[in-house]
Amino acid sequence: MKRWIAAALAVVVLASVFILRRPASPEMTETTEFSQPTTEAVPAREEIRAVWISFTELSMLEEDDRSENAFRKKAKTMVRHMADNKMNTVFLHVRPCSDAFYRSEIYPFSSYLTGTEGKDPGYDPLDIFCEYASEAGLSVHAWINPFRICSAENMDKRAQSNPALQMPESVVTVRGGVYYNPADPAVHELILSGVRELLQNYPIDGIHIDDYFYPSTDDFIDAELFSKQTQLPLDEWRRDTISAFVHALYSTVKSYGTEKIFSISPAVDIERNTNELYADVTRWAQEPGYCDWIIPQLYVGFEHETFPFAQAADEWNALVQAENVRLLFGLSVYKCGDTDSYAGTGQKEWTEKTDILQRQLEYIRPLSRCSGFALFSYSYAFGKNMSDNSKQEIQRLTSVL
Repeated sequence: MKRWIAAALAVVVLASVFILRRPASPEMTETTEFSQPTTEAVPAREEIRAVWISFTELSMLEEDDRSENAFRKKAKTMVRHMADNKMNTVFLHVRPCSDAFYRSEIYPFSSYLTGTEGKDPGYDPLDIFCEYASEAGLSVHAWINPFRICSAENMDKRAQSNPALQMPESVVTVRGGVYYNPADPAVHELILSGVRELLQNYPIDGIHIDDYFYPSTDDFIDAELFSKQTQLPLDEWRRDTISAFVHALYSTVKSYGTEKIFSISPAVDIERNTNELYADVTRWAQEPGYCDWIIPQLYVGFEHETFPFAQAADEWNALVQAENVRLLFGLSVYKCGDTDSYAGTGQKEWTEKTDILQRQLEYIRPLSRCSGFALFSYSYAFGKNMSDNSKQEIQRLTSVL
């Protein structure tokens, strides 16, 4: 999801890794009328009301006290705020950069816990969070970034136990960022092993990934692997490779119980997903075996010149056709009160209105495939990054839950 999160978090992120969210592509296709599936809307009692908690929001680096008690207090406060505001699901960022916010035999502890990657904080953040979430009735899904490692300038700060240092032949540097090669079977197995570890050791309800697939369209990323096959053009081969990986993730999650959920949150732009990130979202939304939930990041307003919210929501609603795939909509809290420089003539919408999220929910609820929403992200909705505008937006949103 190549969108920039707001400046309040950017300072922390830029200290060591890439920005978590990336701006939507400015390209625009012609306005299209979208046909709607005819199934009934999901009743409100089944509505999924989710919140993303990013690694910057779990970070303890700004805390004077980094002890277990301090983290417990933080986790308990987060859970209470979400439960009090009628949320029921959490996407918890447990592996942002080939590291771990949990006790792992594969990945080192995140530097965002102690300041040093690999240093044991003396407690297990995921275990603690699951404990409090269970008490509050919240479902916890472990959110991972499969391929992202770090910025190139911070590669020397990786712990010696980091898998990225153990398999350098599977690592690529692209435009200042370091990533696992998304086409490498050894990388796929590494990620699947990490997923198995999470599902074996923690009472989580599912695994969640966002839209970090190919970091760019550059040919060199997977040239050697691509040269070993001759049947498909590069773009098609990349989409097939990523789809095979996604299917393997889905199958791995389901091997721990059919009730376990595998979810994906792609970028709003379907064409960009397909042709730049090589994420075949149409296939995943229309064929079984790829995901349970698909959660497009509709971080746009109704007046967005490139992707007006209503049109984007209708397009995604029409796209999802697989019987067992549920559609949720990612909604942006971090834009509340800020100018949206990517929205063209609608750039002031988020500064001039305080009821956008409520109107967005009221728009998507009647859509035939809608099963709920997810808010990006916790600190803007319920935490330290709340603005006067976002407070009003959240109050109006929760009033209709």
